[in-house]
Amino acid sequence: MILHSSKPTNNQSQDEALLGKIGSLLRDPKVNAKKWLIVIVVIFLGFTFIKDILLPNRIVNYRLEIAFEVDGVPVFGSGVQQLSIRRVPQILTTTSIVKNVYGEAVVIDLLDRGAIFALLGSPVAKNEVRLSSIGLFNSLLMRSCGLTESLKHKTWNDYIRSIGRITGECEIAHEDLPIFVHFSDETDPYSAQRVDPENPDTTLGKGIRFLNARLVVTNERISQKIDQRLDWLTDDSGKRLVVHLDAEKQPFARSLTNGMFRRMTK
Repeated sequence: MILHSSKPTNNQSQDEALLGKIGSLLRDPKVNAKKWLIVIVVIFLGFTFIKDILLPNRIVNYRLEIAFEVDGVPVFGSGVQQLSIRRVPQILTTTSIVKNVYGEAVVIDLLDRGAIFALLGSPVAKNEVRLSSIGLFNSLLMRSCGLTESLKHKTWNDYIRSIGRITGECEIAHEDLPIFVHFSDETDPYSAQRVDPENPDTTLGKGIRFLNARLVVTNERISQKIDQRLDWLTDDSGKRLVVHLDAEKQPFARSLTNGMFRRMTK
């Protein structure tokens, strides 16, 4: 019996050559590094996508703009603040979302009448100011841009995503205005006085009038300059601004905290 050796066909030779090249590439450490990098990126993107479905997180920067009038002359103040809102598992907390506002009080210079500071807080029931005023201010963007009512028809996740889609500007209603403060002496935190936007002349004298306030969504960075103006503002904690005051004689000044003037991200 005569055995004939079969010669490889052109296709077989090409396939074997291709497999050889692939094997060489897989053994190449540079290629392996790229391969694992691609795998890691795909896993990370997949995790991020799933997390956004289950536990969305949104951050919105906005410029708070406030206008007053001094003896017929308009004056303005503005500052960039940031809203951070995220969904959290209820097994870790008693609430479904965590929201915080970062930034600092907006300063409105009143020509020769000193200045008004619009704090990171809003009056609570009965127009009072207390620690919970900060929590109310955390919803300023949602209330001013008309998203509060929409929550009745949305899940928390959809609500958070809708906040991330806010653009343009939103007028701030009178009932949502921040707490306004004036210092008769800016070097002395004990001299804090509350300014009523409806009757600012009660505190500041005649000729002062509130005009309007609005939010403008922006990509600008959070403002950080108030400590140059109020050098006694040493931190942004929740401790009281002043502690050695008679609560009955000066209840407003004693109700203020450092965190109402400045709160920065960690």
